[in-house]
This record gives sequence, C-alpha cells and structure tokens, in this order.
Amino acid sequence: MRSQQIHFPWPPNLLENPSKEMSSTLFFNAHDEIIDLLTIYGEERHVIFPIEEIVRRAANGEVRKLLLYHTHPSGNPAPSQADIVSTRKLCVALKNYPARLVDHLIFAGDKSFSFRANAML
Repeated sequence: MRSQQIHFPWPPNLLENPSKEMSSTLFFNAHDEIIDLLTIYGEERHVIFPIEEIVRRAANGEVRKLLLYHTHPSGNPAPSQADIVSTRKLCVALKNYPARLVDHLIFAGDKSFSFRANAML
C-alpha cells in the first residue's frame, strides 16, 4: 500500500444496532477509490465473515485493496480467536488475486484495534 492515507466515507450505520456485531468490507481500486461495499450483521457476540463472498467480489479485476472492519458491542476491541483465524483464512484465500487486505479494524465504543498496527497481517 502506498504511504498516502486512504480516505473513505465513514458508514453512518456503524452503530445502527449497538447490541449486535456488524462487519463491513470496503473494496478499493488502484486509485484508492471505493468500488464496492459489503456489510453484514451478526449476533451479540459474533459475526461470521463471508470469506467466499469477499473473495468472489475481490476477484473483480479492478479490486486491489480491501479494508475489513467490524464492531464489538462488548466494549473490548481485542480480536477473538475466531477473528484471528478468519482474517488469516481471508489473507490465504486472496493469495491468487491482486487484491490484498490492508487492515482489519475492530471498533468497540471509543476503543479500536488494528490488525496491521499490531503486526497481525
């Protein structure tokens, strides 16, 4: 990823239902423009990342970068073991495509966690 910061419109529904986890994947082209968005809602303590659907959309020849983020209504931004495993599976699934996961962010109230900043990508 280039050193410039990627700017994107923050989804207004980040805390639409603060009692359930939600996940969004932003898909960027080579010009750092958002060209697709996938949002799903889970349960109180988990959300299942649709890895196959993310990879299917990433297979679009225009997609170069993905940003995955989700919420933790518990208030604890630390990734669960399932978050870690799913993120690794997604990175492996993307190996045959030009698209790369640039970060996986977890938001929990006013706290956040970055897989990239914590050297987990």
